[in-house]
Amino acid sequence: MRVLACLTLAALAACAPQQGGQPEAVKLTRDSLTVTLSGGARCTASRAAATPTQMGWAGRLDDCHLPLAYEVRLQEGTNPLRFIVLELFESLGQAQVVAPLAEVELVSDSGRRYAFRSPPRLGPGDD
Repeated sequence: MRVLACLTLAALAACAPQQGGQPEAVKLTRDSLTVTLSGGARCTASRAAATPTQMGWAGRLDDCHLPLAYEVRLQEGTNPLRFIVLELFESLGQAQVVAPLAEVELVSDSGRRYAFRSPPRLGPGDD
């Protein structure tokens, strides 16, 4: 009976969600980074509070359920159509609608790395 109780407890512990989950998605604007965790929690970092780097900005999401270091590496867009679209939205005062081209790397305190692109690429079957 004890063995069955121990196995049941072990199975329940294995099914329990990890505290904070893991990063599933990022949303990047000119002024902020938002990370969505697997449990649905969202963590946001302001570019103004971050440390500028040679290629973008970096910092830590310490108030997140899963403390993460992050680095945003901005990329120059090479698609001329992107520049036209960005100029159009900037002239309308809506530049934040166009996500910056960037790579975002997140690192947990345990050293696990997560990499994302902004904007995310559409996969097969995505519209």
